[in-house]
Amino acid sequence: MTADVSQYSGGPAGAVDADAVCGVCGIVNTDGTLLCRGCGNNLRDQKLRRLQAEVPADMDSGVSTRMIVRGVFGVVGLLLLLIVALNVESIADSMVGGGNANDPVARFFKGPDSVTYEALSTAASGLAATPDTIAAALDSPPAAGVVDGEYIIVDANPYGASEILGTASVVSEGDVRRFAVRLSNGYELRGFGHSQGTKAFRCDWEDMALRTPEGAIVSASGVAVRQTDGGLECFGQSELDELSYGAVAYRVP
Repeated sequence: MTADVSQYSGGPAGAVDADAVCGVCGIVNTDGTLLCRGCGNNLRDQKLRRLQAEVPADMDSGVSTRMIVRGVFGVVGLLLLLIVALNVESIADSMVGGGNANDPVARFFKGPDSVTYEALSTAASGLAATPDTIAAALDSPPAAGVVDGEYIIVDANPYGASEILGTASVVSEGDVRRFAVRLSNGYELRGFGHSQGTKAFRCDWEDMALRTPEGAIVSASGVAVRQTDGGLECFGQSELDELSYGAVAYRVP
């Protein structure tokens, strides 16, 4: 059973609350999986449809379906959708020493390779995360192919006002997108993704790192997909737990 999102309020973003059993192909997926590993069916949307179908027709008119769905999903969601296995040994090492500059993921925060990401992190922290910033980003979506710049990060909840989760900065080197994400709860993501066509990029486990407020550094992975409104919808996971997380990033003009 998917864990209550409120238990993970200190995590990077909102946990994905979705059905485990696919209604299309019948495959049982890992809790927290967004897309069915067998047929690609969106398990979160499947659960939403099921919950809506279960609402009694004579329910008090003062309690809307939207209110019920919002209560179930909370701030369900962006960075970055993969099926993973925990690497407990790596987590333990990171919690003890915070990693070292020679570790694949610690290099994003320590040593010579961290210089670029430190600059991106500084740029992200200098961006004002306000509702006005979101409005400006929505009013002026980037031109096709434009990725570099600063981003405002919000939760991926389509059922109410978006909660601001943090800021990010992105720079391109060929088909590689380097980024740093500063979350308001003290977590930080750094890494790079490879372009997947013109509308998406993917980060493998050794390509992205998550640093906790306590200084532990663990591997993470994810994918970002360009949406019709210009935002980047992101899904990802880290070695801290087995849950999927989601958010949406909007480029600030």
